[in-house]
Amino acid sequence: MDARKFTKLTPLTEMVILFIFKIKTIPIKIDGAFRGAYKIIKDISDYKKSQLETLEQAAQLQSLIDSIPEFVVFKDGNGRIIEMNEYAKSIFKIGDKQYVGKTCEQLNCYHNGTNQLLLNSAKTDQVAWEMKSKIEYEHKIKRRMVRK
Repeated sequence: MDARKFTKLTPLTEMVILFIFKIKTIPIKIDGAFRGAYKIIKDISDYKKSQLETLEQAAQLQSLIDSIPEFVVFKDGNGRIIEMNEYAKSIFKIGDKQYVGKTCEQLNCYHNGTNQLLLNSAKTDQVAWEMKSKIEYEHKIKRRMVRK
């Protein structure tokens, strides 16, 4: 492991190096009697650093997707929703992660006038998969605006 990857200089030029270890303690038994223990110590510093970097990148990507002022939904090959951006959640009035693993048909958004958009989305997904090309169309949603 390259210790320089984890080296930080504090204002006092003090060097701080972070190492993370996974430690297993395994008992030693001979003829059913406990005779001692041995340890396996593995340096997982690089692995943990990679995990943190991956989480940071995922958060940055989610932030980017959420900032797009368009409807964005990621689905698997079976039409189940993996992720959607904040704009899509606001259109469907869906809370965080209530949609994960569901199809558009399963979201049941009859209450806010978006159900037909969801049903069209499911149909066009299938056509796009089969044709291996993009599909574009327009859809209007009427909403009542209440002024106070």
